[in-house]
Amino acid sequence: HKVRVRSKGKTENRRWAQFIAPLPLPLCLSGRWDGGKSASSTMVQRHTTKDVHDLQQVQTVATMKTISAQARRDGRGARFWKNVLLQVTALLLLPSRDQSTVWTCDRAAEGPGRGLPPPFTIDMYSDNEMMRLTRFRVREVVQLYEALQLPETLRTYRREKYSGLEATIIFLHRMRSAESWDLINRNLRGKTVPGLVRIFWDVVSFIYSKYAWVVTDVSRWERYLVRWAEILSDCDACEEGIIGFIDGTARRTCRPTLLEHLLYNGYYKFHGLKFQGLVAIVGLVIDFFGPVTIKKHDATMYAESGLDGRMHALSQKLNYNLAAYGDPAYARGTHIKHGYGGLLDQVKTFYNTNMNPHRQAVENIYGLVVRDWKYIDNWKVLKTQQSPVGVLYHVAVILANLKTLRHGNNVVQRYCMYDDLPSWEDYLHKTVL
Repeated sequence: HKVRVRSKGKTENRRWAQFIAPLPLPLCLSGRWDGGKSASSTMVQRHTTKDVHDLQQVQTVATMKTISAQARRDGRGARFWKNVLLQVTALLLLPSRDQSTVWTCDRAAEGPGRGLPPPFTIDMYSDNEMMRLTRFRVREVVQLYEALQLPETLRTYRREKYSGLEATIIFLHRMRSAESWDLINRNLRGKTVPGLVRIFWDVVSFIYSKYAWVVTDVSRWERYLVRWAEILSDCDACEEGIIGFIDGTARRTCRPTLLEHLLYNGYYKFHGLKFQGLVAIVGLVIDFFGPVTIKKHDATMYAESGLDGRMHALSQKLNYNLAAYGDPAYARGTHIKHGYGGLLDQVKTFYNTNMNPHRQAVENIYGLVVRDWKYIDNWKVLKTQQSPVGVLYHVAVILANLKTLRHGNNVVQRYCMYDDLPSWEDYLHKTVL
């Protein structure tokens, strides 16, 4: 049994392999599978975590003492010792399935599938582990895969094959986590990092190309708008016709190499992109616009988004004056309202006191999007000239809406709108809800 250790010379690999080869747990380095290149074979037996942990302690101490003594005799430098130490430590780290069991290898197993990871099944994950990885339970991930209508089998341009359900889990875990791809690779058990990156972007492209429209047009909610306005007017709000709350948000990105001045804002003091969202009292983003350069004002985004025209058309169709409530950055008009400023009388003070607490809903939704899908908040890897950052945030808003439809949020709890939410299938596939 040979185990290759990273070092400068092939002779050193053969020499140091004699200390690592006798270990009874010959897993691949860093807990990943090597596709059968090592002498280890298929996963056929399991041990309890406690037994393996006790065995690892004895092996680690003995192996480190042997390697340390040999390194002192050979006069190796600190760099060579660091490489050997990292490789041996990684060799003794078993990829755990959960807190009670781990997978190990059987040397005696033979067959064409030797050294391959077990085939993917949804049963590999518990509900708690799936919630930690994807923000959804196992049953909900299956339902989301069916609602998104992903292909049963996906192949990347490098001919890597993934099932649709497995690709959904990879996509959700990447959006959920701000960790590096290496740590995500370890959580997803045995996939290569380049393959994970390629299948992730394939799923992002599929969702954006097929479902981007679900958050870009308020007109598909026309059956709900009048009811939402009446509920909000009954909550001690003195303005009628308010269907939601509008605001812009700036998302930070990495500093670009070219055209840096277009993505920098002296007010925020960072580079980034800007988006606009209209949030209903059910906690859903019902009209989303962006990205635009971070230099643009909220009022400019409102004019470019065409939301005023859509609100005007809906008002005439429903014979009910609809409006959105925002901050003072927006100019007060027929279909957009905001609080009063300057010298306030008793009526204006009462108006601001009642309406401004409701406006915080849109800020809460932006916070939930970043909290649940942390990848879009990792600005150091969001490079506008290398990846579609605007597409990522757009997809994150769609995921936030899907999660709200199933689990709700604090905005839904505030207005008790649990019975007024469509299903995933209706939300993703019906033009008018």
